[in-house]
Amino acid sequence: MDYVGWQRVTEDSLVARGPVEFWGIHGRSTAGSAGTIVVFDGANALGRRYQGYVIPQNTTERHLEEEPIYFEKGIFVDIDAGISMVLVRYRPLREEDLLSGHNAPAAAEIE
Repeated sequence: MDYVGWQRVTEDSLVARGPVEFWGIHGRSTAGSAGTIVVFDGANALGRRYQGYVIPQNTTERHLEEEPIYFEKGIFVDIDAGISMVLVRYRPLREEDLLSGHNAPAAAEIE
């Protein structure tokens, strides 16, 4: 498998642009309150909402995908004041990783 990386964010952030595989998050809430993390396929919070995660007060939680989730436009993470940090796990995709008709088998695989 190619490189799968992490990016740490502490505020609403564009983590990656373009096609990526989203592998999940680790989130940390503050001692003062629970918090919410919302992940979008897109460049901002107007993108396609993928998932929201609620992290209880003063807790670190891991939410990793069993299989990577394809995001077409990038990863944007929206975090509220109750979240102190988020680690986002993802893999940028190269042109050769993308097949025409997303997730369609290559012609050689059909024969």
